[in-house]
Amino acid sequence: MNKRENAIWKLIAFLGLLILVLNIFSVINSNKGLIQSIFGVECDAESKDCKEMRGITDYFNEFTKYPGSLNKKDKTMIAIIESYDIDSNEILRKSEKTGINKKTKMAELGFMEIYSTGSKSRRESGIYGFSLKDNKVTGDGEHFLTEIKGVPGKKCKKKLRLKNVIFKNDGNEINSDIDFIFSNQRLECADGTEINEGNSLYLTDEGEVWYSSTANIYSFEFKVKDSKILNVLEGSDPNIFDNFIILNTEQSIIGFSKTNFSIPKGCGMLFKLDLNKKSSGLNDITVSDNKRFYDLNILSKYDNFNDSTVNYVNYFYSKLNSENNVEVYMKIDNDVDEYSFDISCFECEVKDNVKIRSELEILRAKSKERDFYFSLNTNDPLDLTNVVMFDGQDGYNQGKRLRAVVPTAIMDDLSGKGKIKGLVDFQNKAHTVTIGDTIGNFEIIDMNQKYFLGLNVKSNSLDTLKYKNGK
Repeated sequence: MNKRENAIWKLIAFLGLLILVLNIFSVINSNKGLIQSIFGVECDAESKDCKEMRGITDYFNEFTKYPGSLNKKDKTMIAIIESYDIDSNEILRKSEKTGINKKTKMAELGFMEIYSTGSKSRRESGIYGFSLKDNKVTGDGEHFLTEIKGVPGKKCKKKLRLKNVIFKNDGNEINSDIDFIFSNQRLECADGTEINEGNSLYLTDEGEVWYSSTANIYSFEFKVKDSKILNVLEGSDPNIFDNFIILNTEQSIIGFSKTNFSIPKGCGMLFKLDLNKKSSGLNDITVSDNKRFYDLNILSKYDNFNDSTVNYVNYFYSKLNSENNVEVYMKIDNDVDEYSFDISCFECEVKDNVKIRSELEILRAKSKERDFYFSLNTNDPLDLTNVVMFDGQDGYNQGKRLRAVVPTAIMDDLSGKGKIKGLVDFQNKAHTVTIGDTIGNFEIIDMNQKYFLGLNVKSNSLDTLKYKNGK
């Protein structure tokens, strides 16, 4: 073989090897592309060049986010899912669980819930629940109230808890605290009846805790500043120790009645604290004249808490289940038909169209009234102002009723982004209003559960607009 033939054969061999290498790389790239199309590409947070890509399996998992989106009758889709070696039973199970949990009181009694989320940095969600069917959670033991779906914060799961919890019945908040302050001046209680500086607590240098209250005390809690609580000792009134559950940590005290006994209004000593050193005072004082709600997750951390404690207190608590949803439980002696709370370190699943529909459903339920409403003032046939107009009178009573603005419902805005919305009756029609709106002769300047406040644009006077039911 001459040199020319040898060179030709070398070139042929090189080209053959090159084609083989290119084919191998082509197969590798094809497999890589196939893998990416199935499983997607998840980029590292620090990578600038990587582009996120969703795979087929990501789309399969979308079924788990929408209730009823996949069921056992969808055999073709189930076969496709299983062809990728994915457990279709797991996706079916999760798809069913994304609906309302039928084991909750919220589902059983026909409550509607509205979810709101705060800023991403705060990682906080708001929940508002209302009974559409005028049903109530009754005080007969612990209840599984609701299950909230969403995503817990990855870096703050341990801080997930309920805050700003409110329970209501017929529009009235069940908890009612008394405004209390810490007094810097020693309380003088000669006969235990006089009130010093209104509602206040005072801590002596010897560790005695004295109170001055305008109402009977059913529960209390506070923190001690700049010292540690070593022990809680009986005070001058043994009834407090006999009839109260008193829990403490090194800095905090919680006390609530375990009978119908309450500390009588007036002035007196609660108990004595054994402190490791002199304290500079008390703070975070909360005093109530009735039974309060406590977060059981917090209450159970107190030193002398035990299983029997829950028999004497209204409580709520939350926990994450296996689906990373928040379950909320409660125990109450009263009836409840409305509730609201915030969840820290948790982002609810919020769909705007569902939220708007829920708001409208709740507003409609709140404004629902009897078909016929008769008021003695406007329908009494013996009242001549219904048929005769006198000098200085602004029309007949029936005409007044048509010009009247009558509140019927209010919707609290839990997101903090929008305005409070309310419903009013005007000229026999329901109207939605917010603060600043003008309807009839009134500009709405305030709204609450008891009344709306209206500025009469004609007389420039303030009027209290009362609810139709007189509340």
